[in-house]
Amino acid sequence: MRAEHFRAQHTPKLHGAQALAQVVGDVDFCLLFSSNASWFGGPGLVAYAAANAALEAFAENRWLVGDERWLAATWDGWRLDGEPEHEVRTELDRFALAPAESLHMVEKIVTAARSAVTVVSKMDVRARHERWVASATVVETAEAGPVTGADPVFADDLEAEVAALWRDVLGVAAIGRDVTFPRLGGHSLMGLRLLSRIKDRFGADLQYASLFRLDTVAKMAQWIKQNAPGRTVEAAPAGRSQTLSQLLKKVTDVPAGR
Repeated sequence: MRAEHFRAQHTPKLHGAQALAQVVGDVDFCLLFSSNASWFGGPGLVAYAAANAALEAFAENRWLVGDERWLAATWDGWRLDGEPEHEVRTELDRFALAPAESLHMVEKIVTAARSAVTVVSKMDVRARHERWVASATVVETAEAGPVTGADPVFADDLEAEVAALWRDVLGVAAIGRDVTFPRLGGHSLMGLRLLSRIKDRFGADLQYASLFRLDTVAKMAQWIKQNAPGRTVEAAPAGRSQTLSQLLKKVTDVPAGR
């Protein structure tokens, strides 16, 4: 991949979001459109996947500083009204959403999202991850021994709850309490997603550098126990209780003379 190929995808995505953040005013939400290519890849989609992953990281960074108006949704394809079905070349084409499905999911995300990034997929996300991503991770870590187990044992319920968040972010079926984040296939963008999920669930404000120190489920659960005991975030984020149609009405009902 050449640098110009990456810039062609990266500039409108990340630079566009940064420019939008500088001019956006008092709005209820700002929904960034990403792609499932950032999660599952695809032939010829390296630059596209990387640019969309950066866009998701931008939304997650906004949440880390307390600005939860910023949301990112990852999609497969969208089909427009009257548009013929495209030739199926990738899974993005295979799982493309019909117009009614797309609008329904936008409303769901805007009114009920509990984290910065929402993955929208017609196929089970874990199954897709196993098919395209996890198989490669198994090959890379085979020489180092098993990294997961069918029946992991945790010290307490908190460790089990932290492990569940790790599984969701990493897309693996089981996680041992003492297996490190990098060995499980975790990378920097997954790290940001994990910190966002931890903050949502426990109110624990972990910095990215903490991942190098709290790099196992056991270590992270122990830190949460000592620094954020019993803190949870259960209520839907404020400002998103209205339906999408109501929010759209706000921006379309412009007084006469403007």
